[in-house]
Amino acid sequence: MRREIATYLPAQVRGISGQSVADAQAEIPAADIETQVARNPFSKTASRVVESGCSIRAGFIGTDGRPSLVPVFTGRVMDAGGSALTDVMSVDCDDDAALLRRDVIVAPLASQMRYVPDSGASVLLFPGVSGSYVMDSVLRQLGYYTMPAAEPSTAVSCPLQGTVWPEQLPAGTSVSATAFYGELIQARNGVTEDNPTFVSQAWDTGERFLALTGDFVFRVRPARLVETDWVRIHGWANGESGQTEILLQSAGLAWTRVRIRPGEIEVAINTLGTPTHTFTGWPGGRFSIDVEHDGATNNVILFYEGGSQSTSLVGAHSNGVSYVQVTSEEGMALAGVAVRSNPSGAHAMIGFVPSASLDPTIGRIDATPGLFRDNGWDALREVAEAELGAVWLDEQGTPTFRNRQSLRGIGEPVHEITSRTSLMDVSWREAVEQVRSSVQVPVLPVTSYLSDDYAHTVWSAQETGTVISVGANATKRLSVNLNGIAIGIDTTATAGTGSTGTRFRANTAADGSGSDVSTSVQVEVDPSGPRVARVIVTNNHSGRVWLVAGNGSDAPDLFIRARQRIIQASQASEYAEVDNEGVRAEELTLDESPYVQDNSSALDLASFLAAELSAPRAILQRVPVLWEPRRQLGDIVEISDPDVTGLEPLRGVVVAIEHGGTAGNIDQYIDVRPLLPTIAEFNQAWDGQTIADLNALWDGQTIADFNADPLRVS
Repeated sequence: MRREIATYLPAQVRGISGQSVADAQAEIPAADIETQVARNPFSKTASRVVESGCSIRAGFIGTDGRPSLVPVFTGRVMDAGGSALTDVMSVDCDDDAALLRRDVIVAPLASQMRYVPDSGASVLLFPGVSGSYVMDSVLRQLGYYTMPAAEPSTAVSCPLQGTVWPEQLPAGTSVSATAFYGELIQARNGVTEDNPTFVSQAWDTGERFLALTGDFVFRVRPARLVETDWVRIHGWANGESGQTEILLQSAGLAWTRVRIRPGEIEVAINTLGTPTHTFTGWPGGRFSIDVEHDGATNNVILFYEGGSQSTSLVGAHSNGVSYVQVTSEEGMALAGVAVRSNPSGAHAMIGFVPSASLDPTIGRIDATPGLFRDNGWDALREVAEAELGAVWLDEQGTPTFRNRQSLRGIGEPVHEITSRTSLMDVSWREAVEQVRSSVQVPVLPVTSYLSDDYAHTVWSAQETGTVISVGANATKRLSVNLNGIAIGIDTTATAGTGSTGTRFRANTAADGSGSDVSTSVQVEVDPSGPRVARVIVTNNHSGRVWLVAGNGSDAPDLFIRARQRIIQASQASEYAEVDNEGVRAEELTLDESPYVQDNSSALDLASFLAAELSAPRAILQRVPVLWEPRRQLGDIVEISDPDVTGLEPLRGVVVAIEHGGTAGNIDQYIDVRPLLPTIAEFNQAWDGQTIADLNALWDGQTIADFNADPLRVS
């Protein structure tokens, strides 16, 4: 079995960017096949031990009295065969990436948007957006979760992966603005009118989540929590200071308030905030709170990892919930939140094990392009490559993304591999052909047009020359390509010219010389994708009609309008370039990506790669090591060979793992990309400090000490 991080970049930066689909081969001797299991594919009376398409797990079973499988592979049999003479069955397997290759629909999102209430002034929203939103949305549609899946009674669900925008409803054929678990009506940084601040947290599970400081409000729409008896609030929070507040606002200003602080959770019920109860001893992490709303005695139950507490509060309300407001302060991070009504069954949050593991993405983006029936695996790869990160399925089939900081060795090594205990050989290669004289990163800038009303025309029949004709008492459907990415489309067209939104005119004659029968025609627009809409025209008139201007004009007359129109360049008009002075070699130009949108982000990528490709660097290839089933792609390891080659501890990232063997013998080989700090990284680490500071830190230590950790600053 071999799993590696593949990339189109030069080999010496393998593991900086790429993707992995592991493959495996195995032979199953007849002696290991039970007699009741068929040893050929044609038996009608017995089942087969394996067949093409079936799931397979491989790993190490311990013998310490409590056998448990340490997985090294979870996948699917792609090919199976055998013969009577060889008396074995052979199988070829791949990671079960087929589930990730299904089509997905992800709504476009911008870093600035508008909420337009039924009455009153519009509100400028700062939901924030990053590649993490795209990855998480794709994976949730495919059945992989960083936070528990939403349930039918869920009113608000916000995984908080790179944005405060709520979770999208299960994908169908629409990505309309109402297809979310909740409607975002306020989103801003708690200090400035800007996007919420997201930070990376590594909590008790070692998983990586996003959190934020800021203030955001969801409108429960449709009203899923009206006249409910119980409400369940669950989330994931941790920190050493500050608090996170979740406020359920109801009709008549009655509400339930939950305040999460280090070591305690406070619950208050009713308008004045009393009665209040504080649950102490909360260990942090996952929590789930059930609150009974019956207008008299209200039971409150707190569940968390390893325990639960309960109390009764008298005098609370029985109103339905209209809004959910979340405020998070610096120091107390929140990884996700959801609210649902009339809960039943187990608490999904307690004991929840994420089925996806995502580093936060690094690059800044202003808008996501949206996805419409795109291949999910391709979408994940595109985001990862734009970040110079890597995505793969791990040994348990968990989709995993690591950003370029993780792959550059941020954090302590997880394994020490030395020739005295576990290193069998040190094999390496380096090639001058891997060097590049310069790195160019193309930029696809985004321009967003935002308004209070439907001011932006995203498609017009006149501009495209599309004449729509519908027979008597008939309905016609057509699909149109929008001019840019549209957010907040006016989906119900208004007859006549008075509307500022989507509008049309209908006439009984193709040349516009007939009667205006617009009031007998209905036009609806279904935004079936970020750049695609389905137009449904229903003619209730007794004769054929044409959507033309009329009054003697045959100009096509249907205008689709939206509150926000996003235009992204179809090809790069600018590049960020970094030269390696004095290097004579080929240039490297990265592929264009819709997720590289500004010159600053592109320059970061170019600088990062140029430093890595300025000189030949050796890669440790197929290094034989003592078998360790827990070793994984992306692990930071230290390799040393003090006795033969004199190799001092060398830090590197595992970019390939190979397992093999026969009965009674197991082998393991790893490829390791050494993590050699660049001058730029050294300068960044010591920015603002002096030579005296450097001398004081390393006084009395050796060159070997410095080489082992050259970026240490304290």
